[in-house]
Amino acid sequence: MSVQQLSAAVERFGVTIERPVLSNLENGRRSTVSVAEWLVLSAALGVPPLLMLFPVGRVPAIEPLPDREMTPWTALRWALTGQPQVSGTTEVSTEDAGLIEHFRVQQDLIEEWARMGAAVRGARDRGGNPAGIEDLERRQVQAVDALCTVRQLVRQSGLTPLGLPAGLSYLDEDAAT
Repeated sequence: MSVQQLSAAVERFGVTIERPVLSNLENGRRSTVSVAEWLVLSAALGVPPLLMLFPVGRVPAIEPLPDREMTPWTALRWALTGQPQVSGTTEVSTEDAGLIEHFRVQQDLIEEWARMGAAVRGARDRGGNPAGIEDLERRQVQAVDALCTVRQLVRQSGLTPLGLPAGLSYLDEDAAT
């Protein structure tokens, strides 16, 4: 993509980054990027934002902090969870690291619930084995039960759980009572 094309792509997101600024970034004459610029460049280039910072599989090592070289994968894990501990940084509280995990688990359980629901509908449409359908339904209920538990832990920490799809919105109504 040319600098002109990138400038035009960025503008489609309602942000102006002039061609000379982009050229300076590309040539290393500008070494900083604001968070807003980073995110809009990521969107315009079609690259996940974290892969722009941590180019996993593309380079052998990066320096996410001054004088702290590591693999992009290690740096990405550190950015997401605070683990592994990076030399010279303040240790991440286990509570904070656990909360990040709670949000990941919520998303996984919501996706599992949706997959099981689609599998149940597909099996019914095909006239599938009742025992197989029952097993899928049981797995879907288990996902919802686990989701309720994790969302309760998030609320007990004073945080707001992830938003729910329409088919699970009743869980928030139940939690409010």
